Amino acid sequence: MIKVYRCVSEISFNLKIGGNKRRIIFDSMTGGRSQYRTNDMEVQRGIEGLEQFGSIIEVKEIIEEESDKEKGKVANDSFGGGEGSSGLEGEKYSQGKNGGEPKDIQEGIISFAEAKEYLITKGCDKTIRSKDNILAYAQELGVEFPNLK
Repeated sequence: MIKVYRCVSEISFNLKIGGNKRRIIFDSMTGGRSQYRTNDMEVQRGIEGLEQFGSIIEVKEIIEEESDKEKGKVANDSFGGGEGSSGLEGEKYSQGKNGGEPKDIQEGIISFAEAKEYLITKGCDKTIRSKDNILAYAQELGVEFPNLK
């Protein structure tokens, strides 16, 4: 499960996770706000354990992942939907070259900011600072953004 946290200001801080410090950097938004997405349960517990949680930091959205929906069930196909579909609007899958890994085609994503957020939810843990980074990391993860402008 992915949780999207919002803060009333731009914020970053260190969290102690498993005996190590981890830097949490919320992405800037308009109006001076910021947001952070993670599917890491330890990070979620850490953020929700902060004294600022509930006052200036809140959970804005919870996104169910396919693995959350399919726990304990055996799916007929690997995407949980019909042929070429994941059951999620704007998201398609197709076979990669030579029948390899399936491609994740995101037709609904049209901006680089949306593409960056999507890659983060797909587990991209690299620093994304440019359009070239987004395209390179998307290719590594088997994601395509055909309508990206």
